[in-house]
Amino acid sequence: MKELNPSYYETTRAAQVALHYTNYQHASLFSHFSYGTVKSCSLEELPGVGNKYHLVFTEDKTSSEDVMGIHTAQILFSHTETRTAPQVNCTYNDTAKANTADDEHAFYEHMRKQGKLVDGKYIPDGHGNIPAEMKPFWLLGRIASSYVMWQESSESTLYNMATVLSFQQLRPEDDFLDFEYVVLLHDMVSQEITQWSMHVRWNPTQGVKVLNYARDPRNIPFPGTAKATMSPASLS
Repeated sequence: MKELNPSYYETTRAAQVALHYTNYQHASLFSHFSYGTVKSCSLEELPGVGNKYHLVFTEDKTSSEDVMGIHTAQILFSHTETRTAPQVNCTYNDTAKANTADDEHAFYEHMRKQGKLVDGKYIPDGHGNIPAEMKPFWLLGRIASSYVMWQESSESTLYNMATVLSFQQLRPEDDFLDFEYVVLLHDMVSQEITQWSMHVRWNPTQGVKVLNYARDPRNIPFPGTAKATMSPASLS
């Protein structure tokens, strides 16, 4: 086992994968997570298998000032001919889910009663603003993007979601709310920005599910002066 400096790029990239995994598994439309500080990291080199990172880090619940405590994660980057997603085992404190359950159910029931399907563009807008009524849709896109970033990550990437280019609610067929999303993901290592489309489902009891995703070849432009728009303009 090799001890790594918590500030080294290998540590940061592994911690980012743990963050994406945790957000996809446990974040909600009213709360998401970001790691605070990596306390320690060690590298276990497994010949013929890959590199396994053992992390201890603080995790912040970004919807409040509460620090969720010390958490641990193991991230295995497989060294195989066919690329596979990192294998992640990460602890989690489910306090945040309990804190947002009422908000989630209220939002869900309101959406189910809407007479019109919702769509929107550019969250955040060209000035970095997220209108309050669009924040749940931004967080839904962020959680779904976390799945894509987890699946697409390697030891050579450091992904963040740049923006939601567009989202379109689909006509419901069951108790889920369904959406098509187009997002921009930014790899901080290569500085490449790529466009992805996702079919996303959500309800408050089963959380977010990404049914499928793919690189989007359309390259929809994001105007620097774009304003966030939604139709209908209000959910009230």
